[in-house]
Amino acid sequence: MKNFGNKIKYPSFITCKDLAQRWRYDNIVLREKLNVTPHLKFVTQEGWHWDDSYIKGLEKDCRDYNIEFEVEKVGRLDYGVFINRSYLESPFLMSSNINKFTGIWMPPDFKKEEEERLAWTDIDRVLSDSVYDMPCTPQVVWTYLNIIGYDLDGKRVCIVGRGNVGEPLSRNLIKHTDATVTVCNSRTRDIYDIFKESDLIITATDVVNMFNMKGVHVPILDVGLGVGKDGKLHGNVIEDTIEDDVDFCATGINTFGLLTREELIERVLEFYEDFD
Repeated sequence: MKNFGNKIKYPSFITCKDLAQRWRYDNIVLREKLNVTPHLKFVTQEGWHWDDSYIKGLEKDCRDYNIEFEVEKVGRLDYGVFINRSYLESPFLMSSNINKFTGIWMPPDFKKEEEERLAWTDIDRVLSDSVYDMPCTPQVVWTYLNIIGYDLDGKRVCIVGRGNVGEPLSRNLIKHTDATVTVCNSRTRDIYDIFKESDLIITATDVVNMFNMKGVHVPILDVGLGVGKDGKLHGNVIEDTIEDDVDFCATGINTFGLLTREELIERVLEFYEDFD
């Protein structure tokens, strides 16, 4: 893991680990207000290549917050989180199967099974909060940049990954800032030339240790994770190649994964707070 920043240029810089601890304190305060025991169900694809580490961390968090937690592994690719046994939200990804009423991922048979029990207007009211504009992972990347004081206006941002992190993040950057966003993928030609011309790089693919960043003196947020040949989790960027003079970076385990889980816990608690 590498997570450091230039405190002179960015006085508000904070590591992901320290920020996760701050959010944890806020979530504990929120949890103490509830008179009910929240329930969270994680639905994942059978044999998904790295989700066990995420699930174990989430399971520990739920024990700490006294949240009922269960896991269901299914044979399909789609996965997400059930809150209160009915409301379903992806923890850090979005699926193509989006319900037109709520904007939230639903399994194909969800509406048929749940229509009579689910109050669509209440769910819509919850989703009116801007915190649900994005899934958890792109949301925490966005929030992290704001917290450390990085001004996106006029910046050239390179996002590597067209999927469930890169797509909503790039869409919101274009919509809400004056940043120029370039979306690349693992097969983009001359990608290092694009890196060097950028002001910020955000990688979010499932290819581990893909990028050697020697000679790239640009801030890096590495959101992607995967299992390497050594059987361990790695990010998209080879950490030892990150230049020491970059303004800030966050890559590898115990960075955005920690923030993603705390964001998800917050959403679960806020859901129960609204309907307690």
